[in-house]
Amino acid sequence: MVRFMPWVKANDDDREHGVRQELMGQVNLVRIGAEFVRDAGQFMLTSGVLAQHPIAGSPIVRTVNGAVEAFVRSGCRPRTWLCVTWKASRAA
Repeated sequence: MVRFMPWVKANDDDREHGVRQELMGQVNLVRIGAEFVRDAGQFMLTSGVLAQHPIAGSPIVRTVNGAVEAFVRSGCRPRTWLCVTWKASRAA
């Protein structure tokens, strides 16, 4: 779980924990799973509302959520949302 705290109180371990646990877990799911997914198969990744609607103490969470959303958009066609469709030939 990503740690909630003000940015100025967070240390490198707090930030790295969010990246390792929340972001890279989902990136690695797609990276590794792309080899096994069927044609037109999909991965559903989750981020959270805090990327758009921040609350106090959530800068690490907001950063990670925004990074997950950016990762998803980088693999999507225009006008798709939180859904990446893969072809087996694209898996690498």
